[in-house]
Amino acid sequence: MKKIKIALLVPDMDLGGIPRVASDLSMGLSQEYDQTLISLRKNRDVLHPYKGELVELVPMKSSLLPILWTAYKRIRMLKKLLREREFDLILSFGLIANISMLLAKPKCKTLSSYHSVQTLMVSRMGIYGKITTLFYKILRKADMNICVSKGIEEELKKMLHIGEEKIRTIYNPMNIKDIIEKSKASPSQEFLEQIRGRRVLMTLGRTVYEKGQWHLIEAMKYVKNKDVILYIFGDGDYLNLLRERVEALGLNDRIILPGSVVNPFPYLKNAEVFLLTSFFEGFGNVIVEAQALSVPVVATDCLYGPSEIIAHEHSGGVKEPQYYASGALIPTFKGNITDNLEEDSENHKVLAITIDKILDDEKLLSDMASKCKSNAELFDAAISCAMYERVFKEVL
Repeated sequence: MKKIKIALLVPDMDLGGIPRVASDLSMGLSQEYDQTLISLRKNRDVLHPYKGELVELVPMKSSLLPILWTAYKRIRMLKKLLREREFDLILSFGLIANISMLLAKPKCKTLSSYHSVQTLMVSRMGIYGKITTLFYKILRKADMNICVSKGIEEELKKMLHIGEEKIRTIYNPMNIKDIIEKSKASPSQEFLEQIRGRRVLMTLGRTVYEKGQWHLIEAMKYVKNKDVILYIFGDGDYLNLLRERVEALGLNDRIILPGSVVNPFPYLKNAEVFLLTSFFEGFGNVIVEAQALSVPVVATDCLYGPSEIIAHEHSGGVKEPQYYASGALIPTFKGNITDNLEEDSENHKVLAITIDKILDDEKLLSDMASKCKSNAELFDAAISCAMYERVFKEVL
């Protein structure tokens, strides 16, 4: 039987959520598909496995005119590639890839996937958001739109005026077996020595504004359990600011910021509770990763994703802590690390109380941990890949 020729279009295959999602989908699709992975950028390192061939386009420049010229070159190269390869369908990942795909005007079926809608929210994105609205008409031309959470689907329908027939929610494919296998490696000896006799809290993610990790630092002032140690793994623009705040509060013995590690799972499996303080998410891969290792999660009820994973419903606005089978949701924080952090002190205390409650209640912690893995398995790659394949055939 002739295979279906499919192109997966990604911004890059370096670190980040989208490359991992594309990788898990690529590895999980059946042999019915002849795959080509197209990266808009040349990659320093290809950090994720994939099936088929990898085609890399031109590198990105740093200043405005070279960026515009590079974008133009990419679209021309992409258009030529799509014409030559005669794909049956192309699936793009994220806003930049979605726009690039549709500007290339492929003759095959087109599927855009959305992992966040923040860049489409004009009121929050200033001039960049206003420029983005110019592409709304182009974005509507996709044959199908895939959203990674129901919250994103609701927003996208309103923004782009997309009908039910052209939009689906498919959660990110999470390779649970791979997460568990990678967790079997050994963490560093320094880490093992640091956590001896301690109760470990952890968060993973880029240290950037939207992740809000400074709220974890502020909350640690109020955590009563003195055996607690918090690890904030990740690199980003805010890393030095976070380290300075820890120093200013005199919490160096309770909060460690090691930067990023290639394989975080051997560290993550040693946590008793995973914490997420994001202002917004597309889905929240890291919540599923923690739960795959039987680690309960306390997350802000931000837009979008955490409530769909933990509470199995789209919420986005709890006013006080809510406890569920595999974790808890807390109110979303406000402000920036450079703002008056005392204005959010009540929510910092709420987070601290939630941490203490879970750690102090042995039965609650044990019950949550026992239900985490089964909850994570609801988002296993096999389920999501099967849903993608159904949509592919529906479009074709």
